[in-house]
Amino acid sequence: MKPNIYTARGVLLATVILFPTLSNANEIPLSQAIANAREECVGISSELNRMKTMAGIGTAVGGVGTLAAGGAAYAGFARARVDREISSLQAMAEINNREPGAVTFAPDIREQIAAGVRELAFDDEPVDSRLQELEDRSRTLGHWRTGLMAGSTATNVAGAVIAGGNRVRGDLRSQIRACINATNAVQRAAMQERMNHNPDNAMIARANNIVERCGEWVTVDVSSINDRASGAMTASIVGAGAGAAGTIASAQANTNRVREDRTEEGQRRGTNLNTTANVLAVATGVASLTATVFSATQIRVINRASSVSDACENSFR
Repeated sequence: MKPNIYTARGVLLATVILFPTLSNANEIPLSQAIANAREECVGISSELNRMKTMAGIGTAVGGVGTLAAGGAAYAGFARARVDREISSLQAMAEINNREPGAVTFAPDIREQIAAGVRELAFDDEPVDSRLQELEDRSRTLGHWRTGLMAGSTATNVAGAVIAGGNRVRGDLRSQIRACINATNAVQRAAMQERMNHNPDNAMIARANNIVERCGEWVTVDVSSINDRASGAMTASIVGAGAGAAGTIASAQANTNRVREDRTEEGQRRGTNLNTTANVLAVATGVASLTATVFSATQIRVINRASSVSDACENSFR
């Protein structure tokens, strides 16, 4: 049977007429596309501003922790110098006070030792008075180190809490993705509007501005905000751990039981505790500084995202 030429022409004509209608069945008017984009894109700035504020607080807290840890390290090393002077003075005083028969040094050597004791004791100042002065200074520096270490520990704990909560949550990430998709829909609707017999040029211009501003979201890596938050939190946790251990070591080193133990073992234990406290003070300072840097760089990334969000939201006004 030969095909009916009129039937074939009718099918072809119907296809040509219906194809544009079918292809645009999923498209929406430009005004609706803009309204949808406004719904998805407006509101992101407020959350970013909150994150920026929290990152600023984290940076400030980290800076305080760094200064406190640095002060603790300074006090610890200053105490170490005082303790060395105390040990030298005690050793020379002990030799100088021995009975002549108990010491094998020649008389001129003994005189040099006595002169050294007098020099360490500031000439005519009694040795006992000088020793007490140095002991008081050493104890004060030890208290300062302990207090500053405790303060740095507290700031690191606070920094870890702040950094741990200052992340791009799933709902914000989803909103940004939805804003990008809505912006693409605006771009498609604007292209369709241009093909109309009587296009709304003012609305097309507005759409182009929205696409230009909100389209910048594709250049923002919001995951880097979370990466810096994780870095700040990890560094703060390390600083808090080191600070807590250093606080304990410093406090123990400053107890009367440790300070007044003149045995060889007791002196070694005191030295080890002080050395440990000083090392941990430095470690706490480094960790606090690292957390501060992460928080500061997080602010820069958030500022970039915030500037895109502000420009995007302003395009709807």
